Amino acid sequence: MEHVILNTCCSVDHDCTIGDFAHIFPEAHLSGNVTVEEGSHLGVGASVIPQKSIGEWSIVGAGAVVIRNVPSRVVVAGIPAAIIKNV
Repeated sequence: MEHVILNTCCSVDHDCTIGDFAHIFPEAHLSGNVTVEEGSHLGVGASVIPQKSIGEWSIVGAGAVVIRNVPSRVVVAGIPAAIIKNV
C-alpha cells in the first residue's frame, strides 16, 4: 500500500485491504474484512460494515453508512449509503 492517508481517529479492523492512494478521513471506521480499492476516499465519520468493498476511485460521503458493496467511480452518501453521482 503506497500513498495511503489514514487520518486521526479512523479505525481499520482485522483483515482489511486498502489500495494505493486511498484516503480514510478522521473518525471513519472500517469493520473486519473490508476492501478499499485504489484511490477511494471515505469521508469524515463514514462507516463500512464487515465484508463489504469500496470500488476504485469512489467517494463515500461524510457520515455515510455502507451496507452494500460500492461500485467503482461513484459517489455514495446517506444512511444507508446510496449512489448520488458517477465520477
